[in-house]
Amino acid sequence: MKHIRLLLLVAVSMLSSSLAFAQQVAQAYLLRALPASLHSTVQLPSRTPWHTRQAVQAQTTVYRPGQSVMYQWDEETKKWSDAKKTTFTYDAKARPEQIVYADSVTKELDMRQTYTYDNLGRPATLKAETWTGTAWSNASQLRYEFDAHGDLKTFFLETWVENAWKPLIGIRNTITRNAAGLPQEVVEEDLQPDGTYAKASREVYTISNNRYTEALYQDWDGSKWVNTTRERNFVWADWAKQLPTSYEEQEWKNNAWQDLARYTYTYAANGSMTETLQVRENNAWVNDTRESFLYDDLGNDVGHRMEIWQDAAWEKDTETRTVHYFGANNRILRSVEQDLDLTTNTFLNSSRTNHSSFQAFVITASRPSIRENQGTLYPNPAAEATTLVVSGLRETTPLRAELLNNIGQVVRTLALRPSQGTIRETVDLRGLPAGLYSVRLHTSEGAVVHKLAKR
Repeated sequence: MKHIRLLLLVAVSMLSSSLAFAQQVAQAYLLRALPASLHSTVQLPSRTPWHTRQAVQAQTTVYRPGQSVMYQWDEETKKWSDAKKTTFTYDAKARPEQIVYADSVTKELDMRQTYTYDNLGRPATLKAETWTGTAWSNASQLRYEFDAHGDLKTFFLETWVENAWKPLIGIRNTITRNAAGLPQEVVEEDLQPDGTYAKASREVYTISNNRYTEALYQDWDGSKWVNTTRERNFVWADWAKQLPTSYEEQEWKNNAWQDLARYTYTYAANGSMTETLQVRENNAWVNDTRESFLYDDLGNDVGHRMEIWQDAAWEKDTETRTVHYFGANNRILRSVEQDLDLTTNTFLNSSRTNHSSFQAFVITASRPSIRENQGTLYPNPAAEATTLVVSGLRETTPLRAELLNNIGQVVRTLALRPSQGTIRETVDLRGLPAGLYSVRLHTSEGAVVHKLAKR
């Protein structure tokens, strides 16, 4: 449940922080591997972190695209180009079993993902394979295991090396609960190269009337638990959904707790949410940033906006919107993603996805929809360069970023400087062989990692 903004992909070798963090990591991997049109079909079953969206409309008949084609906007030619085709296979509950990616023009295969589920319908494995030209070859794999309460028990990210799965990340959680089943303590252990587990972090919750009033976060220094941050003064908008109205965050510094940030939330009936971040200045809370996650009345993602407080007013920093075009039964036939040009205050095309070959499924239960966190890497796949955009950063000094190959080796190191909380930098890919890579950005709140296909 720790309030950390992360967007993680399949190919990272550095993580930290207990149950909620691990839960977000596992969910982020799952969502990032899945096309946006299917984000509501595969979800982890545990409690939702504070900053994620909860509700999606219940329905008995759902429609899933059998095929999607994604185009990138070429600003020079003013045309859509670089078309990629995605083909889907589903099980009887409308969950993806297999997703195949290919070039829509040449039909050349690129990547295949295969999903399996446990007996309660929760994700069990996600395997990614790449096309060698003649056959599919294992690349990476996610494995999930849950406890009886639906919380993440173990999570593994593995890569295929020398005809065997080798773990890049392994997380094991030990959870102590109160009589009502709420976690009181969560200890995370991380898998070591020798196959053993080592203590990494701990969450300790203060509970009153079966509601959280405080969350303490600690790291293991080799001999004892050391305070890092805590969240306190929770006010709940909806405890059943674990949606807060506000809470405060403090950091442990010089053997004392010091105010760090205050988060305030507003929620719309359709699931849209706005988070306002305030920082402590001169013994008062002062506005800093405001982030909005926007949905339409059908539960479809329609935009993300980041604003900064400047000259006593909110000023847009970045904004992305998605325009959907619907067919019968509210099927999304086409989605166009656009980015706001702050100079002209107009939206410019970024990508377009056409959906077709719809299949109808009758299901009896709805699932929560969790929006993946901010951050983009485009174009992806890319040939010569790609652009990394990450918002909501607190740092003002340059941050270290790395480009890693598919076995976790660092092939390039970068220094990226945030501007008003946002990094927007071009990553040079020239001279690198084609294949799977990841871009990893180190921040004070954790690692932000994006998977990248180099052509």
